[in-house]
Amino acid sequence: MASLLQELKARIAVDVPHHDLAAAFARYRHYTEDLFLTSGGSFSALYSSEEAEEEGCGSCEDEQGVQCAIGSNCSCVSYTGNFYSSSALLSLPALPPNWPLVECGASCQCSARCSLRVTQRGPSDNLVLRLGQASGLGIFADAFLPSGRFICLYAGEFIDQAQARQRFEKQQCERQGNYILCMRENDAIIGFVDPTIKGNIGRFLNYSCDPNCRMEYVRWGPLAIPRPAIFTIRDIAPGEELTWDYGSEELSLEVQTTNENSKTSRTRCFCDSKHCKGYLPYDASI
Repeated sequence: MASLLQELKARIAVDVPHHDLAAAFARYRHYTEDLFLTSGGSFSALYSSEEAEEEGCGSCEDEQGVQCAIGSNCSCVSYTGNFYSSSALLSLPALPPNWPLVECGASCQCSARCSLRVTQRGPSDNLVLRLGQASGLGIFADAFLPSGRFICLYAGEFIDQAQARQRFEKQQCERQGNYILCMRENDAIIGFVDPTIKGNIGRFLNYSCDPNCRMEYVRWGPLAIPRPAIFTIRDIAPGEELTWDYGSEELSLEVQTTNENSKTSRTRCFCDSKHCKGYLPYDASI
């Protein structure tokens, strides 16, 4: 656990007693900031053949020298838009429904500090891992976080539906927490992300029926397989816990059941909001 904790502390402040960390890290063994394949291959290699042949943008700058900004001659911006402000905040109201959030990709010639590579720079600053009142470990703001701030990717193993179902059933039998995320786009399942063994700080973000963050799928290139990215949806005060609703309409998870008996096997929600549904969402696909 020592090396894992060192990796975690290099990216986020940790304010948790050692015995609580030991319990939380019992199965969590590796830190990663991206999605990866169980085969050991590169997730970034999962481009379509069209993407591999597509040319990225050049070293395009606006009059202020900002790469790939709105108003520059960037082909990526012309093709899919740039919904980030000059301070790297996502303009959620300007993002059309079901519109893909696309950033510059591997074939682009712009630098890592390009204004259209926000989710590729690692997690946000000013975050701290600590114990919540009823939800266990959680991610808290250590300073003011404005609306639209990128928090982190939901990183982990990229697996198929059969693997997801097998792991979920095992977790149920062992009474372990389930972190598996089903990625859907236009009602089609893209794949599943499991951060149980290998992931990043995204696995510590707790659920709330009244969240202050939400997930958006972002592509690093127009035809790349999307990655799940978490952004704030309102201003967040110092000391406030960051939460998200993985039963939102965008993620298409089931949040209610008409079978009262099935509630006995579901996890109770302790978000304590006035909109609390009583139970955590579940995903019928696994």
